[in-house]
Amino acid sequence: MTFPFPLVRIAAFSGLVLAVPAPDAPAQSPEAQFTDALKIFQRARDGDSGQIEPAIAAFDALARAEPQQPLYTAYLGSAQGLRAREAWFPWNKLRYAEEGLDRIDRALAALQPEHDRASLRGVPVSLETRLVAASTFLAVPDAIFHRRAAAKKLLEELLRHPALAAAPAGFRAAVHVQGARAAKEDGRAQGERTHLKQVLSLAGSGPEAELVALTGPSGSGKSTLLNLCGLIDAPDAGEREIAGVAIDGCAELQLTRLRREKLGFVFQSFNLVPVMSAYDNVEYPLILLGLPRAERRARVGDALARVGLGGLAARLPDALSGGQRQRVAIARALVKSPALVIADEPTGNLDSATAAQIVELLRSLARERGAAAVVATHDERMTRYCDRVLRLVDGEMQDGEPR
Repeated sequence: MTFPFPLVRIAAFSGLVLAVPAPDAPAQSPEAQFTDALKIFQRARDGDSGQIEPAIAAFDALARAEPQQPLYTAYLGSAQGLRAREAWFPWNKLRYAEEGLDRIDRALAALQPEHDRASLRGVPVSLETRLVAASTFLAVPDAIFHRRAAAKKLLEELLRHPALAAAPAGFRAAVHVQGARAAKEDGRAQGERTHLKQVLSLAGSGPEAELVALTGPSGSGKSTLLNLCGLIDAPDAGEREIAGVAIDGCAELQLTRLRREKLGFVFQSFNLVPVMSAYDNVEYPLILLGLPRAERRARVGDALARVGLGGLAARLPDALSGGQRQRVAIARALVKSPALVIADEPTGNLDSATAAQIVELLRSLARERGAAAVVATHDERMTRYCDRVLRLVDGEMQDGEPR
């Protein structure tokens, strides 16, 4: 939709867009509008969340006015990525990020040879569009969207492009900064995986299921190993198997289904959705599994009762103590009867008495449901309750004695 007058304010109320006319304001050129939009975008990218929607509106107006200009579309997609960063609900984060990435994909597909020659601020449109795309790809979680490889390819194209040498110094610096960022992050993950030479073997069913503690100094590879077990990272070599299913070689959709059905996660900071009740937080994994409402109600009620929170199902996380929130997290992890529970420092934010209760609860419930559990921890209190303690040092596994 176009308006016969310039807009000075756009406000959204329940989906209704109100345009306030300013008949006396002089019309800005597209170049001036682009410059203003970039200033708003810069403030939003630097952390001013109040500038995200104005940036989206500004680039959307430019993209609608000149749909043949891929750079406007790319910046619109990147601004929508900032909206995903600020969203509270996980499904909104995914939806906004997907919308932004779709815009950027369309911008890249629209690049033509003439965009190597056209420029808006001393940089060929094709170069700036690729840089915006690469920086946005690096900002989204690669475990979900798998865009890091595409970002690296775009940056390699930029570094080889003959027009880069004539671009302004600030632009050349931005390309090198993003290239260094991609190389650093990829190099760190590659190094950790290369030095991680041993894979956990866990009994995953029945009374033989183990609670295994994973210890070691910071940087020893604990998080990488948990990511491998949680199907978030892929190893450079070796094999993984969960619940009798060979993991490596599976398509991403299969890995997503396995995470959803076979794995439960418990985090140090609980990671409960703050605007959802204890009941809703525990029910959410069952909704993803597509279980009928009656079965979900029965499972959630039983899980909350087993962790001692049957009477607090309606409370929001902020109305619960730290120990109670971790009990909700354990109920959420175990409500779907997973084959493996992965816990990252589950007692790190708890006092000694509560930590002991949480560890014993995790142990008894996991064993009761036939689930193996691997727990990364620095907490010596926790290792006393584990069946086995493994220590990582510089990526090398040292198998501890059964306890």
